[in-house]
Amino acid sequence: MNTENYSSQDAGIELLHRVIESNKAVEISGKAIFHMYCDIKEDVKKIQALAHEENLKRQELLKSIPNNIIAELSPDVIKHLEKFHQKSDTVKYWFFGILAILLVAFFILSATVYLGKIWYRESIRTKTEVREEILKEIKNENKAIYETEQVKQLEHNTTLMNKWMQKNPKDAEKFLKFKEGYESR
Repeated sequence: MNTENYSSQDAGIELLHRVIESNKAVEISGKAIFHMYCDIKEDVKKIQALAHEENLKRQELLKSIPNNIIAELSPDVIKHLEKFHQKSDTVKYWFFGILAILLVAFFILSATVYLGKIWYRESIRTKTEVREEILKEIKNENKAIYETEQVKQLEHNTTLMNKWMQKNPKDAEKFLKFKEGYESR
């Protein structure tokens, strides 16, 4: 039991030594933190002093800048400005004149295109109407329009028949009687 007492006392002493060492370490780190805090506090004071000094310098600089700067123009510059103003007025009138001319030209072009379309439509319609009237007149007169090839073929056949009739008068008479009978139907 004695050994148990010694070992528990040793453990207690050991624990006490550890607590003492950790307290010393905490005290050392606390002092270090306090010194760092003091250093930071001094640095902050220096920075505040510098900022205040900068503000004072900035205000002095702003006060030294004049509010109004008077610029005086020489007579030559004034003459040049007046000439420029006159030229700019002339250019302005020319510009608006050119714009007006372009606008009028655009309207004339639009009107020409519109009227051209109307005229073209009317001319096409008129040609069609004239063509229809001519065809109606030809039909009313019991006439017809044939292709020139057909007319030439018909003329050729007629001359052949006339020549045949001259060479064969007997057969021609029979043919003419047949033709009259055929047409009378």
